[in-house]
Amino acid sequence: MKKYGTVGILLVLVTAFTIPNLIAVNLGNLALIRVVLQQDVSATDSAEQWLEFGSPTAASFRSLTRLYLAQGQPARAMEAGKQAVRLKPGDLLSNYWLGQAYWAFGDKDTARQVWRGIPEFKARLQYLLRASVSSWGRNDIPGAEAALRTALDLDPEYGPAYLALGHLLIWDGARHTDVILALEQAVKYLPQQSIGGHFASGLLYYARGDSVRAVPYLKFVVEREPNLTYWYFLWDALRVSGDQAGAEAAMKELERLRGQIGQ
Repeated sequence: MKKYGTVGILLVLVTAFTIPNLIAVNLGNLALIRVVLQQDVSATDSAEQWLEFGSPTAASFRSLTRLYLAQGQPARAMEAGKQAVRLKPGDLLSNYWLGQAYWAFGDKDTARQVWRGIPEFKARLQYLLRASVSSWGRNDIPGAEAALRTALDLDPEYGPAYLALGHLLIWDGARHTDVILALEQAVKYLPQQSIGGHFASGLLYYARGDSVRAVPYLKFVVEREPNLTYWYFLWDALRVSGDQAGAEAAMKELERLRGQIGQ
């Protein structure tokens, strides 16, 4: 029988009790399923023990982060999430779940900072904008507002959502204060020279009852992107400001565009 020295025996033991990374990750995911489906609080302990034997990876710590969140332990989830990001800084899912851990802990500012570093985060905000438009198209105003509020909760500096919120609520005379607040934030966060920035400024002056000052901003946007919404507000601002000739010209353009859409 072949004999092993002390070093050889140690190597055999280490090899025998080291779990490949893939197995460790799968075990972590299996533990996660146990928590979600069975409320098995012992699953986390099992996952932690497997990690001790394995070679920890970002994916394994990410699974542990999700386990802690499922069990309502955001502080421990943050620590596991930090380990996942440390091991793989650019990993989308690791950053996402770390942000979720901060959010669950109540530290929304740090969660937002983590998420802003993820390219897909902007796509999530844009999705919420589209969801708002879709809800508005179904005349679900509360649903449209909720989607925009969700976007702004995720990123309180997201100018397009403020502009969309101001535009959504401007038709409700009882929400005048909310409209002004939303448009002020839109002007603050949108690029000043952009179409959105000009529309926000024009709409803000319009909402404040200063149609004369609104007109130049609204003319800027219709010259660059002539659509029904922009032409409507320009027409009304011209009408209220007393520019009868300008209002008539704007109305003709509105009717022309409506005719094209109706064809």
